[in-house]
Amino acid sequence: MLTNEQERELIEWQLGRGIVNLDYVGEYCPWDYPAVLVVKPFVENNNTVSPTIFWLSCPYLVYKVDRLENEGLIEELTFKLKHNLEFEDKMLSAHRKYAEMRRDKLSDNDLKAAEKISEDLMNTLKKSGIGGIKDKSGIKCLHTHLADYLMGNDNPAAELVWTKITWPKNCSICRERIDDIESGSH
Repeated sequence: MLTNEQERELIEWQLGRGIVNLDYVGEYCPWDYPAVLVVKPFVENNNTVSPTIFWLSCPYLVYKVDRLENEGLIEELTFKLKHNLEFEDKMLSAHRKYAEMRRDKLSDNDLKAAEKISEDLMNTLKKSGIGGIKDKSGIKCLHTHLADYLMGNDNPAAELVWTKITWPKNCSICRERIDDIESGSH
């Protein structure tokens, strides 16, 4: 079991940066390391904005999704979105639910502060879809779609992604990083 400090350090290593808007770890991999982070969409005291409320942090899954994106899966899904009404309806429903979840994480004060920065920012926080997408006739960032799906939400794009990848039989990426942290060699 990781201490809070170790988990935080691992998360920052996974992301390759610090994180000021972490709410909690929403999903762990089968080896009990952070896989999906739930983040606050707006942190007023430092104007941190994140229309993406679920972040895929698992380095293995991030790598596999990178490969799928590089192989053209975004274009394939965008084509399907434009030519398959059932898929389009399911995606629009997923975007609506995501926007509702983001709005539920925002207080009235958050929305007022966001609007002071810009009306576009406030509208992005209130209305944009998965990953902050405004034009829902396309697909953006399969990482955020997969994170949404792993959080238990219906997401047909991510469901297709998940059929192409899954948890590996064995993974030591994060364990090795924790070993480095514990040994002081980070």
